[in-house]
Amino acid sequence: MAKLARHALRNATLGTVVKSVDTIQKAPAANGRTRTYYWNNTNRLLGSYSGAIGIKTGTGTAPGRCLVFAAKRDGRTVVGVILNAPKRYPDAKKMLDWAFRANTKVTWRQLPKGTPQD
Repeated sequence: MAKLARHALRNATLGTVVKSVDTIQKAPAANGRTRTYYWNNTNRLLGSYSGAIGIKTGTGTAPGRCLVFAAKRDGRTVVGVILNAPKRYPDAKKMLDWAFRANTKVTWRQLPKGTPQD
C-alpha cells in the first residue's frame, strides 16, 4: 500500500484531492438540475501535523482502523501505512517524526510480529 500511495502521489490531481480538508463540488443531477456535494476529509493529520499531505483513512473488519499517510518537508516526502491500530494518528506522527529525523533513506521497513514498540 505504501508503494501504491507513493506512486499515486505522482498524479497532481490525486495529490490535490487527498490533501484537501474539505471541498464543495457541483455536478449535474439526473433530473437536469445541478447537485451540490460536500466532502470532509477524516484524516486528522491534515492541519495538525506539519507537512501532512494526505492520503487515506479506513476501517474494516479484518484490517481494523487503517491509515495510509504522507508528509512532505524540505523537499522530502515520507509515506507510511498503519493497519489495525487503535491509535493510528499518534502512531503515524511517531513514524513520521522518526523518518524525518533519520539521516539515511529508508525505502521499506516492516516490524516483525511481537516487536516491542515505544
